[in-house]
Amino acid sequence: MLIVKVPGINNLKGITGCEKAGNLIIEELANIHASESGKVVEKRLLNFEEIHLDNKDLILTSKLINKNALDIFKSQDKTIFLGGDQSVTFHLARAFMNYCNHEGKRPCLLIFDSRPNCSFAEGKNDYATNENWLKKLVEEGFNPKNIMVIGATNVSTEEREFLIRKGIIKIGVNSFLEDIDNIADTVMEFCNGKEVYVSIDINVLDGTYSQASFSDFGGLTVRQLLYVLQRINKIKNLKALDIVEINPDFDVKSVKIGAKILAEIL
Repeated sequence: MLIVKVPGINNLKGITGCEKAGNLIIEELANIHASESGKVVEKRLLNFEEIHLDNKDLILTSKLINKNALDIFKSQDKTIFLGGDQSVTFHLARAFMNYCNHEGKRPCLLIFDSRPNCSFAEGKNDYATNENWLKKLVEEGFNPKNIMVIGATNVSTEEREFLIRKGIIKIGVNSFLEDIDNIADTVMEFCNGKEVYVSIDINVLDGTYSQASFSDFGGLTVRQLLYVLQRINKIKNLKALDIVEINPDFDVKSVKIGAKILAEIL
């Protein structure tokens, strides 16, 4: 198991802070003795790396993440990436797609997020941002029928139309209230026969639990998110997972939640 810090940010609104999350999540991990299943968390035995980035040079950032991630996918059975804002997911998922295409595998992307990130507003110099990265990933060639967006509560009209037009599956929060076991079964069935990448934007959580920069009220509870992730973690073809948009400048509590998620996935 490899844990990789990816402290990239390219936020349309110029918000910083997410680049600090990786180090703080790893520090907080020392306070967690075991996962809920009883697996002991021994920080000293874990493998940590970092993709060193210059957030002022977006071209170099793109190249560094793509190259390093591609090498990691080739050499590791399972990797956890710690962002950074969700613009890093674009680069990581694109490298994942390229890896799968080269290996003859079907890439599958599960996105836990309060927003679908399909904004038609262009980012800095037309680069992927944390608001439009999914739209750009589809434009890069990721098969939209292998993408599932889970927990979105704030979807614009243009984003909703984009999801429908592309055939991207969206699972709302109410479905978790109706039958969370059925949702977990649906997600796992969707992943069947595919190589799986999971992106967890901390903003998928209700604002009561996480006061991150884009949190909304009415989102998932921590318990709901953990339960579904625990189920997903049993999938043998789970290749990678990222945890993004944790901003300690806004909400230190999110760091603790990030460490809890990490402990359950290890």
